[in-house]
Amino acid sequence: MRPLLTKQAAQELQAQIARIRENARAVNAARAAEAAEQERADRAAFTGDCFACRDTGYAHGSLATCECARGQAVATERRQRQIAAVLDAAHIPPRCAAFTFASFPARQIAAYATLTTFLREWDGQQGLLLKGDYSTGKTGLLIASLREVASSYTGKSAAPIHFTTGADLLDALRHGYEDGTHSATMERAKHVALLAIDDLGAEKPSEWVIERLFVIVNARYEAQRPTFITTNFGLEDLEARIGPRILERLMETSRVITVDGPRLRLRPKGGAS
Repeated sequence: MRPLLTKQAAQELQAQIARIRENARAVNAARAAEAAEQERADRAAFTGDCFACRDTGYAHGSLATCECARGQAVATERRQRQIAAVLDAAHIPPRCAAFTFASFPARQIAAYATLTTFLREWDGQQGLLLKGDYSTGKTGLLIASLREVASSYTGKSAAPIHFTTGADLLDALRHGYEDGTHSATMERAKHVALLAIDDLGAEKPSEWVIERLFVIVNARYEAQRPTFITTNFGLEDLEARIGPRILERLMETSRVITVDGPRLRLRPKGGAS
């Protein structure tokens, strides 16, 4: 079989390819030198703090933040916005939305230290049961806890946390039979990443109440989804109001903390329940 190119033609083609490559290297070198000179001029003219990101806080051509101080500030601001969006979607009442650990008015109580330690070590699955007399700050501690764990859910779901009272949850389920929202309410309670129920047990106990609560708690138990709860009742009284099957599942999967501090008035940045 005859070769496609003669030896001389092949040599000429290789020489031509070599010249093209050399020209390309020369052009690239000239462009790199021009870019370097332009960067030196830009740096000389720049009067800000960070030339790398031009003080925008963002790495060039990327949504990633720069490592400069402005970049870290941008990252912090973005994280705070994400956390605020998670909390807004949680339906926390405006009166309670500002509760934080820093502003809790009874930080000397044992429950405060126990709870903050629990949250530092939280594995994303364990539940929480805050029990104690009324007006001892359980709601404030619950909201502060949700604020702490909200960062765990940023970027994962539009509404990963749902806050409700036990009475409001059951009222929504009752009215849902009439307006067609019962299934949606039930599915959200069963499947939201973190369900927070304030004042569980305050609703009048009945077979229907216990059955509906069991469906929710059991679904979350089986799926290893955390539930954060407050109650004014001791464990024995709570069992009488929600049934032993529910309490057993909550006890198995939750950290139980007794809030036995002083009676507190509801404060704009404190917490009481």
